Amino acid sequence: MIRTVVLLVALLAPGLVRAAEPYPSKPIEFVTQSSIGGGGDVMARQIIEATKDLIPQPMVVVNKPGAGGRNLENYVKDKKPDGHTLVVTTATSILWYYTGALTFSVNRDLEPIIRLQVEPNLVAVKGDSKWKTMEDLVADAKAGKVTFGGGPIGGPEHLFFHKLARDKGFKLNYVAYGGGGEAGTSLLGGNIDATFLQASESLDHVRSGGIRYLAVASARRVADIPELKDIPTLREQGIDFVFEHWRGIHAPAGVPAEVVEYLHARFKQGTERESWKKWLADTAQLGGYLNPSDFKAFTLEQDRLIEQVTTDAGLNKKKR
Repeated sequence: MIRTVVLLVALLAPGLVRAAEPYPSKPIEFVTQSSIGGGGDVMARQIIEATKDLIPQPMVVVNKPGAGGRNLENYVKDKKPDGHTLVVTTATSILWYYTGALTFSVNRDLEPIIRLQVEPNLVAVKGDSKWKTMEDLVADAKAGKVTFGGGPIGGPEHLFFHKLARDKGFKLNYVAYGGGGEAGTSLLGGNIDATFLQASESLDHVRSGGIRYLAVASARRVADIPELKDIPTLREQGIDFVFEHWRGIHAPAGVPAEVVEYLHARFKQGTERESWKKWLADTAQLGGYLNPSDFKAFTLEQDRLIEQVTTDAGLNKKKR
């Protein structure tokens, strides 16, 4: 009799049988907008390495760079929200929504799993520059004596300098490059006077004396990185701007709550391992752990900041 009932359930309600399948039941993909070797790619590989013994399925990185995040979006949009497709998210994931490159919103179309790390952004000048403070730099910018540079128009670097120029009352002279690496090289070559760099892409030049930092765009001084501990924040210098480069993991909206908790618990355990901590220290990054609810609150605040900054710059394509 029992066997007959089991067979009937299997025949009449196959969805119920599938629902009982344990998670994860197949390989898990980490989809990133980064190319191989880029920040999101490397972070995904590090968290996979730190948790591979905790999750009983292979985990792989799927690189979908280009088109301002649209290639990632097109790959992810039709995936089932079953926890087998994860998205590596960053501040630019929100930024690209407002500048029109993306149609999906982090806060509407994705479900937070965990924020994993943050990386300080810093205002940088050449090591032998005469400018010692942001006040010095702004004074010469008002006199038209400063050429700023950074990533593409609409990127974090451009938006910061646009806000700085607007708030301090000077005309922005900005040179756009493909990314921070190019801007750093241009700074060293004397083609621009100041830029906005992440610590990991500029710290070696600081150690060699080629680059000097004027300010960090964090809420407080960065005591955990020796080269940054004495760098004042922008707020300390009268500039109200906090914008760290963060990275985390989301899943398509609709993923079951138990899957979110399963992944969160294991990724959190991974961040407590020495291999993860060593990687952060070696690459001048900071532990940025946030649980799903706190991560959601954080990205909502980021959404408000980015909406305002892109609106001020005339680049908001999603005006409400």
